[in-house]
Amino acid sequence: MAKSKKQSLANKDKNLQAKLLAIPLIALLIKFIIIGNIQYHFWIGADGENYINALQGLLNDGVFSTEQLLSYWPAGYPLVMYVFGAVSRENTLVIMAILQSIFYALACFYFVKELAKTNLSKFAFWVAIILAINPTLSLSSMVIGYEIIPAAIFLFGLTFFLREINSGNKKIVSINSASAAALMSLSCFVQPRFLLTSVVFFLIWAFYTRLKKMIPLFLLINIAIASILPVALVARNVKANDFTAISTNLGITMNLGAGTGASGKYEPKGKYGVPCSTIEGNDAEKDSHLVNCVVTWYLKNPVEAIPLIARKAKHFWSPWIGPEGAGSMARNPLLLFHPIKSISANSVEGNNLVNGNFGKVVSWGWMLGGLILIGLGFRKLWNAAGVSRKLGVISLMIIVLNWAISVGTLGDHRQRLPIMTMSLFLQAIGFLSIFGKKWAIKKDA
Repeated sequence: MAKSKKQSLANKDKNLQAKLLAIPLIALLIKFIIIGNIQYHFWIGADGENYINALQGLLNDGVFSTEQLLSYWPAGYPLVMYVFGAVSRENTLVIMAILQSIFYALACFYFVKELAKTNLSKFAFWVAIILAINPTLSLSSMVIGYEIIPAAIFLFGLTFFLREINSGNKKIVSINSASAAALMSLSCFVQPRFLLTSVVFFLIWAFYTRLKKMIPLFLLINIAIASILPVALVARNVKANDFTAISTNLGITMNLGAGTGASGKYEPKGKYGVPCSTIEGNDAEKDSHLVNCVVTWYLKNPVEAIPLIARKAKHFWSPWIGPEGAGSMARNPLLLFHPIKSISANSVEGNNLVNGNFGKVVSWGWMLGGLILIGLGFRKLWNAAGVSRKLGVISLMIIVLNWAISVGTLGDHRQRLPIMTMSLFLQAIGFLSIFGKKWAIKKDA
């Protein structure tokens, strides 16, 4: 009897593993079909032309090209295209769409595979479904833009963390932590603001898995690994442009979302900006000067700054379309067939419906509903303790930290894309928890 029960559990586990593999695999095959049928076989993202022009600078002059776009924006994503496009230069952008799609599919599979080994196994199938079919996030793997890379890496980070928990490793450094750090380095390479996320990620990892005396050295080694590629960007700029900086657009980005009359969202033609003197110097020095001006304005104008910060916090979670939409996602692939866009475009009445008072109510319901589900999901994981609580803490940290960084620069819903794997994970847990005891999580030690 016991042997039969054990065999039944083994078969059930094999069936679940097969389903978890099939979901991202089917989604990947669908993406390959889409890639084969859309014009150019990829989509251009919000900054796509700039990345392509930066890539052209690399093709013309090599890694140390002085092309201004390679220092204004971080050169990491163009360099990734430069490396992987070496296989076939004329098909570089198609290769990126294919590789990004494969990378995201692998991240989804390995995460839910590890999730199925925990007391959250009943959620693994639905988490896989939501990660695979969410149109904005999943279709973004075919877009020329960096966002899907960190979105996938955060899933890999949780995967390696779960493996570490299951292995019981107590050494200062492990294959799992080093692998996570190497991938985090790539996320920082394409978007340096994730370096802060990496530091906090490994701080939590260390707190949950290491003795107190080991924590400083664990952090030192893993953060050093995570810093390798962003430091390489600094070295590239030192060689190419003779200044020490990863990029020179922070001040301009912060200034777009600051100043008297600013909405806090991406409005290049709107009223924005803070008073700031001009200085002599290189691009990095001018950028630092503008950052100081913006920070000073916030400190000196709290009455204006506080509601501005609140608006930017709201913009981060705004819908992709509608009266409350705020950001640079006009090229969201979802909008190619979004039913709400069709309604608003087909008639005056439809436009009034979508962008009027009814649309505002729906938009706020969408925003608040998403945040409530994240809160429910985190609460569910926290109450379950053990591995579940640890996953919840790391996931929420990644969300909140990047939300806060967005508030410090621009309130742009496009900045939500890289952390959507984390928000969707918590939202899936929160949504299913609504359906009662069936979705109760057995408490872990």
